[in-house]
Amino acid sequence: MFFLCVFGVLASGSLCNPANLVGSDDSSSITIQTLFPMDPGLKWRYERTSAEGVSHYVAGVMGATSKGDRVYHILTNPFGVSYYELTSGMLILKGIAPAEEPEQVSFYEEGHIIRLQAPLRKGNRWEGNASLYQTDKTIVTSYRTEIMGWTKVDVPAGTFDAVVTSSTLNTAFIDKKTDVGKGAITSEQVWYSPGIGVVRRINFLLYGQDRVVPVRDDKLEEFTREEPAKIK
Repeated sequence: MFFLCVFGVLASGSLCNPANLVGSDDSSSITIQTLFPMDPGLKWRYERTSAEGVSHYVAGVMGATSKGDRVYHILTNPFGVSYYELTSGMLILKGIAPAEEPEQVSFYEEGHIIRLQAPLRKGNRWEGNASLYQTDKTIVTSYRTEIMGWTKVDVPAGTFDAVVTSSTLNTAFIDKKTDVGKGAITSEQVWYSPGIGVVRRINFLLYGQDRVVPVRDDKLEEFTREEPAKIK
């Protein structure tokens, strides 16, 4: 399935062409908070398929923190920590931190990355730019995202109804000492299921118009709720 999706990109121009799989588009009762629950203690176990083989990891909600009058929800996994803001109409990635130092967060100071945006209907599109300043580098991202619609998705944890987003991100990493940068263009497709969150995510590297390299395919194995650990 991982490599069949690559064929889907080349053949249709849309990652895995989810529009062909879309069923009902009745999203009137679904909210952003339903599609991305961030209650403390929630945990997701994923199976990851990549060039290195198959591995497993756990993501979890550590809790929330405040910056001014805004509340940021903290999502952790072995690869890093993400700080999200949830509003009635948006899911916004506001900052990131190393996995080993979750409180050493770098917040986007120019723009932000919108992961989900209402209305949750097929064809809704948005784009933006964001800059994040870290100690050794600046990360500049331009992105565009589209809701491809609603579908059913099979993962190890079961079969879920999900809304699918497809994103293209152009990211530059600029070294602060040398002012030299390197970049990457990636595609990402995410399946969000009501009451569960992300049940599948696929990432690709894009090289020009005709070369697509699969990076990873994460599928939900288990969804649980545990007593959250306290941040010191």
